[in-house]
Parts: sequence; C-alpha cells; structure tokens
Amino acid sequence: MLSDKHNCSRDHTLLFVAFDLEERQPTFNVSCSVSGNCSCAAGLCGSGNFVQNLTEYLNNTGASFQGAIILDTVLNYNDTPNSQRLPAGFDVAFAQQYQQVSQNQFRGDFLVVIGRAQDDAQLVSGITNFFKKDETFKSIAVSLISGRPSTWDQIYQNAVDNFFRSDHYHFWNAEPSLPAVFLTDSADFRGYMQQCYHKNCDDISHVTPVMVEFLGQTADSLVEVATNMTSEKCQTKKTDCGIQQLTTAEGEIMTPYYNTEYPNSLVCEWIISVNAEQKDLRLTFTAFELEESVNCTADYVVMRDGKDKSAPLIGKYCGRTLPEPVYASAQSLYIMFHSDELDAFKGFKADWTSTETPTIKSTAHDYHPVTWQLISFLVLMSLAIGQ
Repeated sequence: MLSDKHNCSRDHTLLFVAFDLEERQPTFNVSCSVSGNCSCAAGLCGSGNFVQNLTEYLNNTGASFQGAIILDTVLNYNDTPNSQRLPAGFDVAFAQQYQQVSQNQFRGDFLVVIGRAQDDAQLVSGITNFFKKDETFKSIAVSLISGRPSTWDQIYQNAVDNFFRSDHYHFWNAEPSLPAVFLTDSADFRGYMQQCYHKNCDDISHVTPVMVEFLGQTADSLVEVATNMTSEKCQTKKTDCGIQQLTTAEGEIMTPYYNTEYPNSLVCEWIISVNAEQKDLRLTFTAFELEESVNCTADYVVMRDGKDKSAPLIGKYCGRTLPEPVYASAQSLYIMFHSDELDAFKGFKADWTSTETPTIKSTAHDYHPVTWQLISFLVLMSLAIGQ
C-alpha cells in the first residue's frame, strides 16, 4: 500500500498539469464571439502553449520526457445494454475493439485508452495491464498509427478525427513528437452524456457509487504507471509490531511512524504491568488520529483491564476524538492497535503513570546504641543507689 512507503525518491520529475484554456478558446472578438469557439493565435491555447514551451525546454537542456497521460471525462460508467455508441467507421478501422463492445451488448462499462502503436505502447500497456488485475472494470486500447498526426494521410486523419479531441494531440504533433496517451469514458458517445455533453444537465446528479469506483480504478492505474515511469524507489515501513512487555512505573507508547502515517495491515500489542508496590496505573492519550469508521471496524485501539486479550474490555476507540484517561483496577493494562489495508493516519501517542504505595517501617526492634547505653547507665545507677 502507498502508506507503507517512506523515504521515497524518483529518477524523473512528476508533473501534474491543469491546462487553463481549451484547445479552442472564446475571445471578445465580435466576429466569433457568437459561436463562442474562437481559435487562439497559431492554435496555441492551453496544452498547445504548454507543449511549445516544453519542447523548447527539452531541446535546450537535452532532458528526456517519459510521456503524458491525458484525462478527459473519465467518470461516466454505464453497464446498461446499448448505452455505448461508437464513431462512424469504428467497426471497420478497429474491428477487434468493435467486436469486444458488440459482444458485451454495447455496454458503456470500460475505459478507452487511446495511443499510437509504437510511440505510446508503454503508456497504453501500463494502463490496460493494471485493469486486468481486477476484472470488475475493463479497459479497451485503441491503437493508431505512429508518428505526427499532421503528417498522416488526410483520409486516415478524417477517419480517426474523433480520437484527436483532447490535449494529447499537441503532444503527438510536437516536433519531435512526444509520447502521450488519452484516457476517456468516450464522452458524448455514452449514456446520458449523449444528451448532456457540454450542457447544463451534465451535473453531479448523475453520479453513482459505481462511477466513483470506476474513477478510483483509473486513479490507481495512474499511480502505478507514474511510479514505474518515474523510477520511484522507496523504503518499506516495518509492519510487525509484535507484543511489547512494559514494566516500568511510567512511560510512553505510540503507533509506528507516529505523526506521519502508520502502516496498513498492522497489529501492535502493549502489555503494561507494574510491580505490586505501584498503584493507580493510568493511561492518558496525548494525541489521537485514526481512521473514522462505524463501530470502529477499520483502524482502532482496544483497551482491556488486565494482562491479555481475554481481560475485561474497557473500550474500543477510533477517529480523532481523544479518549478519556483509562485506569487499571490492578497493576496491568492491555492495549491493542489494529489497522486495515486501506487509509492510514497519524496514529496515537499515550503516557502511562503509576504511584508507589507508601510503606510503614517498624522501629520497635531497631538498634540504637546511644539509647541502649543510656538505659544501661540508668540501670547501673539504680543498682548503685540501691546498694
């Protein structure tokens, strides 16, 4: 899990870019403001301007470029038969992919991964291979010919025009051409987006839980591909706490990697046992931030009044609310921390204290030489007087 990694480094820089302009951008020019779809000067809106600057930088520095992953409408998941429409001529140009969709009754339940056969092969396979790990959601790769699109035969350009509809096109058409892959749910070719694409009815009311899961699958695939592309190297957090026996009168316990993120799938146990002369054993939480869950079923802390997991339960805690101090009825407390395989948080820190039971020393038989010498003297004096 991601939260089990720390001290990470990368051989390549990872950039997150949000283009602030569309490929075609409205202006205040009266002649085109009616349509609201005016071209930028030299076609350098948003990604076009970015790619021009990037190409300049790469040419001047000699730096390498691993590739770009472009996302454009990736939330719409629809497993209803006949919810997926395809561009004209798709059945001829991409017969294998058409057969996949057809055999699945034209359900819109897949992510489309668009790239060029050679230039973008590594990016395409990275995404599609990840989707194969969990067959809940599917991906379909669409491979175009290699090279710069502006150099392709005009008939072919017209046939695949629907696959140029996002920011990847500027990467493909750069000089030299840059690797890029386009991820999409097919936009206005699927479900409600056939009526609502670029309209007010494309709103959050259409979002369903399965759409969010679909988006999560795509995000997870991006993480894996980006990790591989940037040659990420990390240390793995130790995930075996074991059982810690604590016998001092006071001390502190905390989750592993406290104040960063504790590892996933973790079980830690602490047994605090003070000696018979100690009393008022108390555990006080000084910081507490775990995953919140109903009935604390995800990440949690269990406290028991005794030496082991069979001792009477004091409480089970999770979330961010600091638990009240806990007192032991005798000389022992059992604490267990559990984390699941999902989210991780800062963890907790707690102090335990105890007080020493006062002891009363008997002085009846203590030897005091001066006192006995005085008594002896008085006795001798009494005897002398008596004589």
